Amino acid sequence: MTKFNLMITVPALLYGAVSAGQLQDAQWVFGNDLGLSFQTGIPVVTSTTCNPTAARQPAVVSDATGNLVCYTDGDKVYNSSHEVIMNGDLSSAQENLIVPYPGNPDKYYLLRSNSNGFFYCIIDMTMDGGNGGIATGDVDITISANYCQITGSVHPNGEQIWIITSDNENGFSDNIRFTSYLLSSEGLELTDSISNFYIFGGWYSVPDDLRISPDCSKLATTYKGHYLVLCKFDNTTGELFDMLPSYIDFQTGFGVSDLDKIEFSPNSNYFYALGDQYFVKQYSIETWNVDAIAVSAITVENEGFGSEIWTDIKLGRDGAIYLHDVAAGEIDVIYNPDDNGSDVEITDAVISGLDLDYFFPNTANFLCGMLMNISVEHIYECLGDSTAFTYNLTSPADSIFWDFADPATGVNNFSTEDAPIHVFSETGLFLVEFNYYANGSWNTLIHEVNIYALPEVNLPDMINACTGEEVVIDAGVSPYTYLWNTGATSQSIVVTSQGIYSVTITNGTCSAADSTSVLFTDPVSLNLDSDYVLCEGDSLVLDLSASGADAIDWSTGYDGTVLVITEAGSYAVSAVNACASVSESFDVAVVVFPASLLPASLTACASEPVELAVDDQGGVVAWSTGETGPSLWVDESGIYGVSVSVGPCSFSDEISVTLFEFIPLDALEIPNIFTPDGDGNNEVFRPFMRTDPEFNLCNFSGIEVSCNIYDRWGNLHAESACVWEGRSKGGNLLEDGVYYYIIQIRSVCSDQDEKDERDGWVHLIAGK
Repeated sequence: MTKFNLMITVPALLYGAVSAGQLQDAQWVFGNDLGLSFQTGIPVVTSTTCNPTAARQPAVVSDATGNLVCYTDGDKVYNSSHEVIMNGDLSSAQENLIVPYPGNPDKYYLLRSNSNGFFYCIIDMTMDGGNGGIATGDVDITISANYCQITGSVHPNGEQIWIITSDNENGFSDNIRFTSYLLSSEGLELTDSISNFYIFGGWYSVPDDLRISPDCSKLATTYKGHYLVLCKFDNTTGELFDMLPSYIDFQTGFGVSDLDKIEFSPNSNYFYALGDQYFVKQYSIETWNVDAIAVSAITVENEGFGSEIWTDIKLGRDGAIYLHDVAAGEIDVIYNPDDNGSDVEITDAVISGLDLDYFFPNTANFLCGMLMNISVEHIYECLGDSTAFTYNLTSPADSIFWDFADPATGVNNFSTEDAPIHVFSETGLFLVEFNYYANGSWNTLIHEVNIYALPEVNLPDMINACTGEEVVIDAGVSPYTYLWNTGATSQSIVVTSQGIYSVTITNGTCSAADSTSVLFTDPVSLNLDSDYVLCEGDSLVLDLSASGADAIDWSTGYDGTVLVITEAGSYAVSAVNACASVSESFDVAVVVFPASLLPASLTACASEPVELAVDDQGGVVAWSTGETGPSLWVDESGIYGVSVSVGPCSFSDEISVTLFEFIPLDALEIPNIFTPDGDGNNEVFRPFMRTDPEFNLCNFSGIEVSCNIYDRWGNLHAESACVWEGRSKGGNLLEDGVYYYIIQIRSVCSDQDEKDERDGWVHLIAGK
């Protein structure tokens, strides 16, 4: 499974989080081994070891500071180490929601719904030595014999939680019912219920989706594939009211034949609907009028019928709406969901190359306030700089407060200025908090600032040299980038003429500069070597600018002071000045190595030692065994490395040698059952050695296996395979049952060669 750890780059940061201590929805776990973290306000892709089930809604909860606590895929409950907690292997539930247990930071409510109704259990993260466990079994909540949709929001007091459900009153009516419960330290208490009757005969009307608006004032549920019901909600009292009568056939009004997944915009004035999984529409709900809502539809994007593009939609804490594209294995994003539909744009493949399941995780609403368009910027981030901060809010704040996460600066760690300046005490990453009071509550934006160290450069004030000497000026140890006043970009330069030499070094962000004066008392000689050896692709730079010569003549016809040589050959140079005329000659050899010294791998019988040989290129050959010379005899399997050195040039390679003994076919067994259910045990069907079942014969060159798999009706599902994972040729996991196999096996080594053909039946159990 491919794992990711990438930062999502967005064109504008839209993050309006409530005060620290309300980040319980900061972590998303969904897809196959995938998660998104909104803990710092900037969404970051994370990886897990969870494989949520496509047919069920995953759910996740974090602690008050945004650290992952636990999550469920609808079947099992996992802790933050991605291990199933004690008693956490539960019966399947299509809808799931995890919320904090008011008054106890170590406990959480897991609310679940399936065809048997609505129920909950309690998770205690102190159980099993801190690994967590289910403290109580399922507790039934009397609401419906059928399953319901579940959502939640935080009470304005910041402690209690509202739980809201939508159902159709036992599954065979057209009555849509909203119900609210208050979850407190005393338990779950029914608060209010409201329902309406909708005429649509003969169609099972279980709700498809339930969402609460970001300001916690509105609820929306979908049912029957193309109806949408809206209801208002009082987040202080739990009252449900002003339910819109959905007597309009939204199949016509909305133009959607399969509308089931919806989401509100950050300002709660719009909602977005996925239709037939291939187009996205936006609707305005400010009028709170069914007819006006139906005709307000604007198509944001239409991918074409049958494409099966988007299977889920969810608003993130950054104010962007995320679209779940299973078919393409990517996540698309709407960065401006508060704009009018004609201006809304979907950015494709913000995250790609994923193995996605169908749904984002269900989380309660811990914002319950308008998400505001907000950004924070800063300039200057070198140690000792005065780092300047600015912010932008589309709606004015009543108060602001900065926390620079730099306690070593004492009272200077805080500011209430609009554009503060802070001098950080040390290098490193600082998570600066920008706090602003708006809409009746304090909100926090986390802004990252990296403070970098200044590079150190300390050249001597003066360098004195004798005529004929070369002077090396070194600007310091990497990792730096260098720019000398000579134009050179190397760490050090060699000078042979007097003058002032300066260098500017940069560590990627911060720079420092220094200079030195070089004084020569007499002219210098050429001081060339008689022989030079270059590695292929390198250059030989001969600089005679400090030779004191008035004229220079190279054998190449070039008359400048600096000659760059890249080719082998014999060269000569003459230099003339007022003192003398000097001529020298030298040879340049270029070492060219082959693309590889050895083949990548070699397989042979253990009874026959193998000779490994390389071209020594006229240099020194050294093997990883410690031996030298152009050849090496080996009689054991393993990885053997070799290096060839010619002058300053060297080249390395390695070979994987596999020496095997003959394996008689009567030592092999064919299994009669396997369970490709994802638990890591007995996952595949393949021959194995009786004495070493874990040995993978399919990766062993001494054994050749060709297996065909048929079902009871003679359909071929695998052909010429060594290992079978229980899937059809199309890649789909097959149903439980008995399958017929025909296997041709050959074992060969040296003069021993056995062949055999075996057939029989194998039982596939995948729990499908």
